[in-house]
Amino acid sequence: MPRMTPSQVEEAVVHGELAALSIDAEVFAQHGFALEAGLLARLRQFRESNVSLVLADVVVDDVKERMAAQIAAADQVFTSAARGLKNARNIGEDDYDTLQSETVGSETPEACAARRFEEFMRETGCTVVNAGELVSSGVLLSDYLDRKPPFAAGRSQRNRLPDAIALHALDSFAESCESTLLVVSQDRDWIDYCDASDWLVCETRLDEAMARFQSRAQFDAAVFAVQVQDGKTAELNGEIGQELAGFVKTMEIAIDAGAQVPFRCEVERIEFKDFVFPDPPSFTLVGRDKGEGRVDFTTGIEVSLDVTCRFDFQVNSGAASIPVGTVHETRSGVVPFEIAFSIFGDLEGSFEVDDIEVLTHGRRFDFGPVAPRI
Repeated sequence: MPRMTPSQVEEAVVHGELAALSIDAEVFAQHGFALEAGLLARLRQFRESNVSLVLADVVVDDVKERMAAQIAAADQVFTSAARGLKNARNIGEDDYDTLQSETVGSETPEACAARRFEEFMRETGCTVVNAGELVSSGVLLSDYLDRKPPFAAGRSQRNRLPDAIALHALDSFAESCESTLLVVSQDRDWIDYCDASDWLVCETRLDEAMARFQSRAQFDAAVFAVQVQDGKTAELNGEIGQELAGFVKTMEIAIDAGAQVPFRCEVERIEFKDFVFPDPPSFTLVGRDKGEGRVDFTTGIEVSLDVTCRFDFQVNSGAASIPVGTVHETRSGVVPFEIAFSIFGDLEGSFEVDDIEVLTHGRRFDFGPVAPRI
């Protein structure tokens, strides 16, 4: 379906012509497969609404497989660290076994991924589309030979077949329901397929897609932005600052530094200093519960940090590396963050803040030039 403007999408929602939302596997990955937090957890708002979350079974299988790989990698990191702790602190075998069993336990990564995703499906009321019942091999072969999306010429054909199966399954499902389906994906082939479909329309951001299903979303977001711009949200600012102060201590970030001699870098400390909203403030309303008086927003912010690193410098002399000094340096910089939070109460008056979460953040920090002290 040709691209729709936000107002056209919202009008289609109001008239019941668009009542379903689907997301591709990459969207799950972009949100860290965090099914119990952030925007993915906020999809549970649709369980008791007239909006359906719809996923193709091949997407579900892909997500569970990638979640299991993520869990296995994390288990390996934990086990390695636990062994190091056992040796360093001379922890007894029984205590070590207890530490392992209370964290990783006996549940396999595959079982853990399946359990978590099944709970996610229950919480969101998700409908899983059986592609085997809706997609014919003849249609897929025809699309491949004609180089139709997602088999477009000049693009990588990796994972194109699962994508084609998922897209045709969603297309057929939407047609059978005689209702447009909003698909969230940043994949160029998914976007092109939706543009050519009669039943699928694509949105590239999950928060923007969720906003389309909220009544008065743009108006209420604008009202709240005025409150922020007028300096009437001191409680919100304080709560966000408190959340960020704890979060940044353990955040992962890569250091971009330059030196005239080779070095190794280790991040020793990250300290939160301050944050600012965009100018002018901008918010996306992604959820609402009128019974609780809750409104969920997302926004981007700029976060000021002090980062302290240890730099070990060395020069190579033949096969040997000769240390030439160690320095500990602290630099200030700004990193972009995207956060979500909930407001309870009156957007123009008294309200409480809850569920502040970091959705994404910049992964690199510009440290600038460094040098050994000789």
